[in-house]
Amino acid sequence: MNHGGRKALSLLDSRNGMRNIIHQFRFELITIAILVVLFGRTAYPQVESQERLVLESAERLENTTEDGQVVRRLYGNVQFRQGSALLRCDLAMQYTRDLKTVFRGNVFLQDEARTLTANELTYYEHDKTYVALGNVVFKNGPTTLFCEELIYDSRSKHAEARTLVRLYNEKERIQLTSEFAEYFREREYARMTEHPVMVQFDSTGREETRILGDVMESFDGGKRIKVTGNVRIFHDETRAQCQTAEYVADEKKVVLTDQPVAWQNSDELRGEVIELHLQDRKIREVHVINQAIAFSEADSNLVLDQPNVLSGQQIVFYLSDGEVERIVVEGTATSIYNMIEEGEFKGVNWVQGDRIELMVENRTVKRVRIESKPGTSTGKFLPPGYSLSEADFAGLPGIDEILKKTRKGQKAEEVQ
Repeated sequence: MNHGGRKALSLLDSRNGMRNIIHQFRFELITIAILVVLFGRTAYPQVESQERLVLESAERLENTTEDGQVVRRLYGNVQFRQGSALLRCDLAMQYTRDLKTVFRGNVFLQDEARTLTANELTYYEHDKTYVALGNVVFKNGPTTLFCEELIYDSRSKHAEARTLVRLYNEKERIQLTSEFAEYFREREYARMTEHPVMVQFDSTGREETRILGDVMESFDGGKRIKVTGNVRIFHDETRAQCQTAEYVADEKKVVLTDQPVAWQNSDELRGEVIELHLQDRKIREVHVINQAIAFSEADSNLVLDQPNVLSGQQIVFYLSDGEVERIVVEGTATSIYNMIEEGEFKGVNWVQGDRIELMVENRTVKRVRIESKPGTSTGKFLPPGYSLSEADFAGLPGIDEILKKTRKGQKAEEVQ
């Protein structure tokens, strides 16, 4: 028996039989990387290369028959190259009847700046699907995707990542985690479910933003991002919760709807819509829109459980270094403020007008400016020993709940 001839024949058969499959890895499997567009776009080659596929090494080659089909195997230090693309594994198997090819053990696929590693990689020819399993790591430039299972259907251009999914962008310092993520290439639409969390870090590695929800979606290649269901946002001194949050990249703002509530330091903000306006990855403005109200509990050691309150059709907080420095209230603007100087309670200031502007320093109101049409503004000052009546709070949105929360059940009454 001429073993040398048989080995040469197996090598020839393996090259020809696997040529088309390996040829597509560079151009079809690589497209799994489009999962990275959850928060960005990346371009990929669209035209197949005519570079010749070369089997550079394999310690052993053999053909066997299993269950009536020919199985071609390449063992030990298997390495293919096609132009700049390189594929390595411990074992490569082609199932001729089932029309699938399996690469197993230390799978490594590289093409220019993109690399894929996994325990196993399978290509199903009949449905043009690729499946990477076990310790899957895909790296494309600054973005790395980790998961246990990665599936790409080249016909529908649909990709799925499952189990311990983690996507990290080194440039933007953004990390996303979940148990399931999918991407529809033609629609440029991505979705993450099963406990998705987004975290953004500063240059020192400190966490500066965390967003949680039931579902995270990306539209138009990351131009618009939507988080729905039990949404919670943490950013420096700002916290927020709602049922729907939407990030609009072009406008650099996050819009919170469906029962939004936000906290800025000790202030609680409520309205129909809350907008967080960003600049250089920091919240610079907070807009509370329609039925807007903001309140904070006053120092119970100094006053009779009476809250500080701002209310109007819109309230805008202007921030610098995470601290409020100016507040503007518009549309039937109302301000109720407990004046405290050098640790001593001086009284309550109640003001109403068309527009109220408050200048804040070290979390203390330093100056108040009121703008109104002639005869429409009103106000009063109550010295220590007196408190506002229920009529002074009438018409403020959600005030009953706020008073119950801040007064701890006590009723306001005159103190003689």
